[in-house]
Amino acid sequence: MDEQIRVLEVIEATTAGTKRHVLSLVKALDRTRFSVAVACPRVRSHAYGDISFVEELESLGKVPVSLVEMRRNIQPLSDTKALVALYRVIQEGRYHIVHAHSSKAGVLGRLAAIRAGTPVILYTPHGFAFRGVRSKLIRWAYIQIERLCGLWTDRIICVSPTEREEALTNRIAPMDKLVVIENGLDVNELVLPLDPVARKRQLGLDSRGPIVGTMGRLSWDKGLGCFLEAAVRVSTAYPDVQFLIVGDGEARKDLELLARKLGISAQTIFAGFRSDSLEILTLMDVFVLPSPYEAMPYTALEAMASEKPVVAIEGTGAQDAVQQGKTGLLVPPRNPEALADAITALLRDRARSRAMGLAGREVVESRFTLAQMIRRTEELYTTLLETRLASAFVSSKGVV
Repeated sequence: MDEQIRVLEVIEATTAGTKRHVLSLVKALDRTRFSVAVACPRVRSHAYGDISFVEELESLGKVPVSLVEMRRNIQPLSDTKALVALYRVIQEGRYHIVHAHSSKAGVLGRLAAIRAGTPVILYTPHGFAFRGVRSKLIRWAYIQIERLCGLWTDRIICVSPTEREEALTNRIAPMDKLVVIENGLDVNELVLPLDPVARKRQLGLDSRGPIVGTMGRLSWDKGLGCFLEAAVRVSTAYPDVQFLIVGDGEARKDLELLARKLGISAQTIFAGFRSDSLEILTLMDVFVLPSPYEAMPYTALEAMASEKPVVAIEGTGAQDAVQQGKTGLLVPPRNPEALADAITALLRDRARSRAMGLAGREVVESRFTLAQMIRRTEELYTTLLETRLASAFVSSKGVV
């Protein structure tokens, strides 16, 4: 194509990893080849302090932002209004590609794009919404919606091989519609604190004891109850250990109450949402990701890039990054004893932990780079659009 490829990124989940992913795309896509715009809400419902997405987009300059008030939960009236608004945005922008991210924007964005006749429609789940849903009926309904929308999607971009396997297992789409483009980091964005001791003091941490930390949305489905139960066992072996929980969410008060009931509140710091989370990550001795539902967690990659050993849950996308015994340890889900044993093992053998941290950095630099993620995304965008335009040209000429 002689003209720029017009791409619209549609996102409702303007927080955490999905936010990180879309911002990376918008910043790094080749501006000589791609004209990128974003449709999103001004602030996500239940953002819990993570409200800077639109501000960061606007600071980039020359990135058109269409504000569409999408809601995380299913709300028929609100969802219908958002669908109509997205259709108008897509129709007016005459986009060649609509790329929708996460479940809510994934449904609304794809519906609006198919109605507007968009040549290429893409979807990145960033973790399927049906994961962790306890009701069998609701889970079944979510899967049916994903399958239906999959019929209108040119490619589903999975951020890990595990996510692709999950899509295949649940028959979301056939193999030829699924492509893996793993999340990537620019390790140069990592920031070391100028004065680690002072930063620990600001957070209420004692610089003399080891720090075991986790980071993310404070929700029960993120395995944080299991983390606190494991913390009790770890503190028995290491009385001076401290637990640092970075992030906010709907379960924060209940988790703080649980820490008190378990008798570890004095050793546990709930730091809340922090814009300097990457810097705080470097203060941890062991990073723990207790969530049993992850597609490809940026926090695990960031910890590895920061040369920290990682304890994560097997069967999730984390297992595609955390190599058992080499860059960290993998444990079964919802198993406080196994989680505690893994953490204790890393605190006991500091030389092994250090070696795992160094190996993690090497893995990120070789496999999970932003440059690779952007290159593969650009190639997919270009190839799909060229194929679609060529097919349309042949059809217009009546060639069979």
